[in-house]
Amino acid sequence: MNAERDADSRSRGRRRTVDESVVLDVGLLQTEGLLKPGSSGSLSQLLGLGPSAGLAYAISGADLQLTYTVDTEGASRSIQTMIRLLTTPAYFGGVRYWLTCPLDSSGRKLARLYLPPGAGTFGCRACLNLVYKSSLERKRQYTPINWLRR
Repeated sequence: MNAERDADSRSRGRRRTVDESVVLDVGLLQTEGLLKPGSSGSLSQLLGLGPSAGLAYAISGADLQLTYTVDTEGASRSIQTMIRLLTTPAYFGGVRYWLTCPLDSSGRKLARLYLPPGAGTFGCRACLNLVYKSSLERKRQYTPINWLRR
């Protein structure tokens, strides 16, 4: 029932937000020590999805391979996505990791990728046309009398 309502609201022009998406944050992966070459495992609990979500990762060379299941239009399908990892030298030594968007060929360095409900693959905010929830809220209008009441 909720899936139908979400699909209906999208078809009426409702914008998808970052807040309702699964967020893949490279800083969190680096902090947890998951970006070592050859490492693999599950990201489900780390991303707050629960153990049954089935989001697995493997690092091979400079690539992060994600394997996960998405529900689109009532059908489940398994997806494998390769995300390129980039590094830049950190100011006090070591390296800083970055992700690249698998939907974009520009090679921009990104700290986060998103998987909104109903989407088939992770991507950046620009490629998935995601907005922040706060940008959809109505702006409060201040009249001169409202300024005096504050």
